[in-house]
Amino acid sequence: MRVQVARSRAVRIRAQDLTGKVFEITEVGYLPRIWQHELDHLNGILLTDRMGPTAKMENKKLLQDLEEKYAVAHPAQAAKKPKSPK
Repeated sequence: MRVQVARSRAVRIRAQDLTGKVFEITEVGYLPRIWQHELDHLNGILLTDRMGPTAKMENKKLLQDLEEKYAVAHPAQAAKKPKSPK
């Protein structure tokens, strides 16, 4: 699935190196896009969270297929599923 995701063109990052020394980097172009993508992973943000309504409609069938395929594949998800009454 290919979807356009709006990202900032320039990013400034403040972080610490392995010794605890604080540093700051400012980048423009493709590298900030990668940083933002990876930060989404760290924060648990999925592509579907970034998709607009048009993109969701365009990919509706694929998204439904993926939901069906992976709905019970994860044990934590299976545990959340309500059991049907007898």
